[in-house]
Order: sequence, then C-alpha cells, then structure tokens
Amino acid sequence: MINFLTNGTSLLNNMIQGEPGIIVGPITTFLGYILNAVFEFAWLFSTTGAHTLGIAIILLTIITRVLLFPLAMKQQKSMVATQRLMPEIAKIKAKYGNSKDKATQQKIAMETQALYVKHKINPLAGCLPALIQMPIFFALNFMIRQAFRFINRIDDIYTQISYTLLNMQDDGGFLSGIFLREIAAPKVPEGMQPFDLSVVENFQKIIHVMTPEEWDVVLYNVSDNVRYTLENLLAQKTSIDHFFGINLIEMPGLSFPGIIIPILAVVTTFASSYLMMKATAKTATDPNQQLMQRVMIYMMPIMMGYFTVTFAAGVGIYWITITIIQVAQQYLVNKYYKPKLEAQFDEKDKIISVK
Repeated sequence: MINFLTNGTSLLNNMIQGEPGIIVGPITTFLGYILNAVFEFAWLFSTTGAHTLGIAIILLTIITRVLLFPLAMKQQKSMVATQRLMPEIAKIKAKYGNSKDKATQQKIAMETQALYVKHKINPLAGCLPALIQMPIFFALNFMIRQAFRFINRIDDIYTQISYTLLNMQDDGGFLSGIFLREIAAPKVPEGMQPFDLSVVENFQKIIHVMTPEEWDVVLYNVSDNVRYTLENLLAQKTSIDHFFGINLIEMPGLSFPGIIIPILAVVTTFASSYLMMKATAKTATDPNQQLMQRVMIYMMPIMMGYFTVTFAAGVGIYWITITIIQVAQQYLVNKYYKPKLEAQFDEKDKIISVK
C-alpha cells in the first residue's frame, strides 16, 4: 500500500490544501492556539470527550467577545454621540434645501465634518468592531473545517486512523484500487500537483473529507481487527466534533438537526438588530436613515442565515453565542450605560456652548 502511494497522485482539491490568506492567516494561527487551549480546558471536565469541540467554540467566542469588549463600548459611545448630533446635521442639510449638485454636497460634508471635529467625534469608530468581526468569522470557518490542523487531540485521532490504514495488509488491493479510484480521486480537480500520500500529514487531508457512506465502504472491505480499530477511532472523532447530533465541521444544510443552526442564527440576529434599532429610533429623524434601519433589521438575519448554512456548523455556534452575548450586552447598555453616556454628553455640550 505504502509503495503504491509513494508514486504520488493528484488528490488534493482547493478546499483541502487551500490556505486562509495574508489577512486571515495570522488571525487563524492566533485563534488556533486559543482554540486548542480551550479545547484542552474543556477536555478536563469531560469523561468521554463528547461535545468538546462545541464547548471549545463557545469558550473561544466568550474570550473573543471579552477581547473586543473595549471596542464594543467605544462603538456604543460613538453611536450615542453621533445620534445626539443628528438634529444638528439635519439643520445643516435643511439649510441647503434639496440641492444635489456637487458643490452643495461638498459644503454639507465639510460642515458636517466640522461639527464632528467640534464635538471630538469619529463617526467611523462604530464600524471598527464589525470590520474586525469579519476576518474572525472567515478564520474560524477555516479552523473548524480543518480542525485536525489546530486541535492536537483531533490530530492524534487522524494520525492513528492514517497509520491504521497505511500499515494494514492490502492483499485484496482495496486501498490501492477502489479507495483511490472511487473515494479519493473523484474529490480532486484536474491539474493539481501530485503529492506523496504515504506521508501521514497528506493522508489526513484525504480522510478528513470522507463521508460516512465512504467510511462504510472502507469498513466493509477491511479485516475484522482493522475494522474494530477504525470503528473505535471514528466513534471518538464523532463524539468530539458533533454537538447534540450536529457535525460542527460540515455545513449544517437544511435538514434536521443541522437546520437548527441557521434558524437560531436568524432569530438571535433579528433580536440583536431590533434592540439596536430601538436604541437609535428616537434620534433617527432622517427618513433615509429610518428606511435603512428597517431594511437592516430584516436583511442582517437573512444574510446570517445564509452564511450559517454555507459555512461550517461550528461557525454558526460561534455566531449564535456571540449574538446572544451581544443581545444581553445591548439590553444592559440601553438600560444602564446609555443614560450615563447621555448625561456625560449633556455636561460636555454645556461646556462647548459656554466656549
């Protein structure tokens, strides 16, 4: 078997050997260390390892939210400050009427910018958390889809599976024939560079994308001893990377139980968008701004529902968790933090008016 594989064959597709890129790559590496650490922490409290990947993702989400908390508070402060200036900005626009010529629009922009400078407000400050969130989103998808590259215990299981298959007696030619021809080869687009499948790291990339049906074919064609070993290893893998019956490494799809992920993503995103709109409703006097808010309260949930269907299910767990935290945070901000901020800005506006 090993001698056959050493000849090399084009078996890696872009999903298997693709890398996250220059921007997402460093974030992926950094979060990968954290994910492995929180996975080991969760493992300490598990006797079987069941649901450990899902618990690790939730812990990673909480850590990520804690790290981004200062930016979230800065976003809230910027939002409140910007909302308070809306009446002044509306006056500037009213002064120039409905003129749409370039010169008039430039004057409106300059006076609006001067108003921001006077009150020491950066209107783009509120966008930073959202901009940071997207690379994290894509990095997490890459990490979960290839969890064996970042989580040591999953890597150990994949290594044992690889050695079990590579070192088995293949007198019937199953692995060098049906396995490569009907299971591995169809996953590969033409034109990919060949690589050495006798290398365990390469073989792991193949078994990582095998379906349950393909594993059934493998188990049917190996000896009893090999089958027993593989069944135990695959059971360990399933126990780790499944969360209440949902495979976190694969896309959840639209069937039960995976459909639960996008449904919860839509519901929690709608709740978060609604609370955000409620917080700005009183100061959003511009009809265009009001229309945009109404559109976003429905578009964001739809968009996140789509993302969580097409990304790894573990990314959906991340999004649902972080949105629940955001809903709780927004509720507390609206009830306690925002009134204090408004009082601070009232005092600041009095000072500015005196000057």
